[in-house]
Amino acid sequence: MSDATQIVGQADINAVQTAGSTISSAVTVPVAPNTFTFWAGFDGTNNMSSNPAYSGDLQSTAIGALHEEITRAGAAND
Repeated sequence: MSDATQIVGQADINAVQTAGSTISSAVTVPVAPNTFTFWAGFDGTNNMSSNPAYSGDLQSTAIGALHEEITRAGAAND
């Protein structure tokens, strides 16, 4: 297991986002239309997507990114 490290600047954020951007290509079969999908997310970091300065942390969270993806997908299906 690797040690956890703190994100300290924009270069670290860019590296994490680049690594994370490959996740979506791992999905090869989408969820069929009209399929019930339950999702719940909690990260406990005190970050607010509407106000990133609130927590004093430049790094967005995985939960925040997932929420954005789900919101965009839902809007595309409306």
